[in-house]
Formats: sequence, structure tokens, C-alpha cells
Amino acid sequence: MLLRRLTPPCAILCALILGSCAKPSVLPSAEVLHRAVLASSTLRSATYSATADIAFGEKSSAVGGHLTLVGRLQDGGKQTQFHLTVTAHLGNGDAMHEVNADADVIVASQTEIYLRVNSVSVHPPTTTFSLDALNAFKGKWVRLPAAAKPDGVSTLTPDPGVLRAQSEVVTVTRDRGIETIDGHRAYHYDVSLDREKLLGFLRTSAAARSAAFDEANARSFVSAFDASGELWIDADRFFVNALSWAMTPSAASAKTHPFSITVRAALRDHNAAPPIIPPSSADSLSPEVNVPTLEGENLSSASNPSSGSLDLVSPLTPNAPSPPMGSSDASLSPRSS
Repeated sequence: MLLRRLTPPCAILCALILGSCAKPSVLPSAEVLHRAVLASSTLRSATYSATADIAFGEKSSAVGGHLTLVGRLQDGGKQTQFHLTVTAHLGNGDAMHEVNADADVIVASQTEIYLRVNSVSVHPPTTTFSLDALNAFKGKWVRLPAAAKPDGVSTLTPDPGVLRAQSEVVTVTRDRGIETIDGHRAYHYDVSLDREKLLGFLRTSAAARSAAFDEANARSFVSAFDASGELWIDADRFFVNALSWAMTPSAASAKTHPFSITVRAALRDHNAAPPIIPPSSADSLSPEVNVPTLEGENLSSASNPSSGSLDLVSPLTPNAPSPPMGSSDASLSPRSS
């Protein structure tokens, strides 16, 4: 009698547990990735949240930081708006400086970029990271000159080009089946960077822009790091719902170029994000004003890969080859059930 009473609740409980587990994948991973590449070309808008943890160098020259972005993109990534918070540390000889910043950025077009610095501090103060320029317009919108376009920050956002790259240059190392993420079914894969696919992607991207491509330099670059991560791809529309990457030096470069980069991003509201509206009024920022990056360079040099500044370029963008990355920030973990 007792067994008969317990059987229905136990059966219901087992059904709930089994139903919440990852389901076997319906399509092979190669087909899902192919469809994700095609879907990325149709993405016009989305909301997103992302984190990045970055560390370069050792001891007195160490540079590191944690960045959080929450925003949205429009017009296939040509427009973006995000709230940025940064906590960083900068090694300067025997001193270590802590940098904290909070800002809003709107990229309405390639020549219409707005910045509002809400707060910024450096402790202890240092002449290599001057706050004079930032404090001059803190708390109000300023329009940046076209020459100071913040490529490094704006391309940290997961626009369609970035999402296409995530799907096109990876090898699936584990198929975790189909999970439910924010009420949507999603394919979940463990992935690693395929160097030859990445080289082919960069070569094709350069050709599409009629840009020169240095094969030897690119091959040396992609061999300098190892990268692995995860992808969550919508099982119905094949948009990328979430991604994560972790990057470390390859064995050959670990001693001479120590670094660690992790990134995690989640996307929602695919093709249904709110519009981006530039501020009704903004001061113009003179091109002579230097807005510092994490290494004290201004925005003009931050977008130049040869400038030596800490270029916060998103993983695998067509315009600037940077390695993929990942993070374990719980707030950005896809909510599965």
C-alpha cells in the first residue's frame, strides 16, 4: 500500500529531473555551426551582457583588469550602446595603481561616437595615467573626434561579425546536447580554436576589405596562444545565445609573454532590441585631448595593434585579429533548466 502511494510522486519527480537534463542533439555539430554562421548575417539587433578579465606581464610591469559591459546593438552591429565598468591595476616600478572607472558609450556611426564618464579614480595617483582630460567632462556627454574612434572598446561588443567568427573558426570537442536557456532550446558545445580555420577566416576577411594579409605574421600570432571555450546556439533560430573563451599563452611563448584573458557574453532579444538614440546635446571633444586607456595611451593609438597599448578588441573580429577568450562570471552564465 505504501509503495503504491509513493509511486506516483516518485514518477513525477523522476520525470521532472529527466526533463531538466540536457537532451541529445538533433543535428550534427557541423550543421549547427553552419546554420549559426548563416544566422549571424541576419542579426540586426540584440541586447547583451559581457565580462572580460585581462592580465599581462609580471610584477612591476603587470597590467590587469576586469571589465563589465551591458548594452545593445542595432543595424547589424554598426550601432551600439553600452554601460562600461572597469577595475584595473597598473604596475609602475615599485608601485601598483588601482584604476576604477564607470562610463557610458554610444556608437551611432563610425564618425559619431559619444562618451560619458560617470566616475574615474586612480590610487595612488600617477602621472602616467592623467585624469585631467576625463575630469574635464565627467558627468556629461561628449562627442569624440573621428580620429579617436574607440575601436578597441566598441568591438568588444558581440556584433554579428564576432558571432560569425565564433561559429566559423572552432572545432567542437564535446557535444553537451540541447539545454533550455532563458526558455529557449540551445545546442551546447565545448569548443577549441582551430588555428587553420582562423587563418583562413582572417585571410578571407582581409581579401573582402581589399587589405594586405601578412601570412607569416598571422601564423606566428595564432601559434602564440591556446584558446578553448563554450558556445550555446539557439536550436530553432540558430543565433548564438552565449559564449565563453579562455586564452593562455602556448607552451612556446608562456615564459616570454605571460598573459591570461577570459571573456563571457550572453545575448538576448535577437532582432528585438530597443533602439539606440544619441544624446540630444553633447560637447565636442578636441582631438588634442588625450583620453587614456589602461596603459596610458589615448584612444587614437589604442586602436592601433602596433601601438603597444592594451587593445580591448573582441575575440576574432574581422577587422582586428584578436584571440578568443572566456570567463566564469556567474552573472553571465546562461540560465539553463
